Amino acid sequence: MNAAERLNGEDVPELPGETPVPLGGRSLRADFSRFARSTAGRFLLVLCVVFIAKQMLTVLVFPPFSGHDEVAHYSYLQTVVTEHRPPELFRCPTDQGQGCLDDLGRLTNTDFETWQGDYLPDYFYRYCEFILDWHCESDPKWLERPFRAANWGFPGNFPSGTQYAANHPPLYYLLLAPFVRVAPQSFSPESLQYLLRGLAIPFGLVTVLLAFLTVRQLFPSDRFLLMTVPAFVAFQPQISYEGAMVNNDIAGIALVSLVIYLLVRGVRNGFDLLLCGWIGAAVGLSMLAKTNALFIIPAVAFAIIVGTGWRNWRAWVARGIVSGGIAGVLILPWYVWFYRTYGNLDAFEQIRTLQSPWNKPGGASPSSCSIGHSSGGDGGKPGASSGGVGSRSTAVCSGQSRCPSLPG
Repeated sequence: MNAAERLNGEDVPELPGETPVPLGGRSLRADFSRFARSTAGRFLLVLCVVFIAKQMLTVLVFPPFSGHDEVAHYSYLQTVVTEHRPPELFRCPTDQGQGCLDDLGRLTNTDFETWQGDYLPDYFYRYCEFILDWHCESDPKWLERPFRAANWGFPGNFPSGTQYAANHPPLYYLLLAPFVRVAPQSFSPESLQYLLRGLAIPFGLVTVLLAFLTVRQLFPSDRFLLMTVPAFVAFQPQISYEGAMVNNDIAGIALVSLVIYLLVRGVRNGFDLLLCGWIGAAVGLSMLAKTNALFIIPAVAFAIIVGTGWRNWRAWVARGIVSGGIAGVLILPWYVWFYRTYGNLDAFEQIRTLQSPWNKPGGASPSSCSIGHSSGGDGGKPGASSGGVGSRSTAVCSGQSRCPSLPG
């Protein structure tokens, strides 16, 4: 170890896998033991313990389903577990849900019985104050027959209480599904939700560890950064919040952090084909966890070109093909299904239709309609059917709004 790798008389330990270890060299156990005895190693261990304790407290402190979009993500998981499919955005039947608005932003089809897609289960109306676009009333009579349409002060009726997180990719929910299947049947939705919140903690912990490893690649002898960067990540409010809620954001953050670490490693040590394959796998998995992970792709291309040398175009093209090919193979089934379902790769048109009254608010108090329909007698627990949207319904109105026409 040279002088640049010493700090205040203390050797900065090499982590296993950071540098090639010759045959017959130190064992992994010896490497970890040496690292654990270092100042940075002891600090990281304490930081991880504190992070886990802090996250467990956060899991318990927030009221049930009060995290952003927790009901929608929980309901998504419910559909995966019980129906073995991803949910679908609620949309009108015209041209796969497109072209359903007139020039004034009103729906051209308010017969919601003909629409396709998923509602949120009736059980979760008690948490409507935390749910996007579900008109709330305090009268408990609406718990059994919650509002399913509203005009939001805008001409015409719009669906209310629909599954609005259905455009998210499925990896996070597939990872959690086995835990739901083995959970005790006696668990209430609230109890199971706390368990699922706890399962977000490992994703946050991985994010903290990857922050340390990334700094270790960039500044191996800087003990200050080795401590402060992972500490900043561990106590960053958004990471703390996402890492204790039922949502796919923290899975996307962890996987993009892995991509960044692999890119830094490549810039430092070179991009061989094996590393490029791992980068492609990490990018593909991150896009299957959170769609906006695609914004890391330009950074991947830039890092490979810089690390390989822009004049050496054959090398970086080959490495780009390896990374892009593996990522493409991983995400292809999801986007094929998505395109066949919505007729596009982003569902923005379907979302725009549902959100039209928010984009052009009328300014008046919303009048609402309730469309009673079966959501199963499951109390909202994953493991029981959420019911069909197309079941025969009856309408119950409040306010001055006209309810959508329903079949007799």
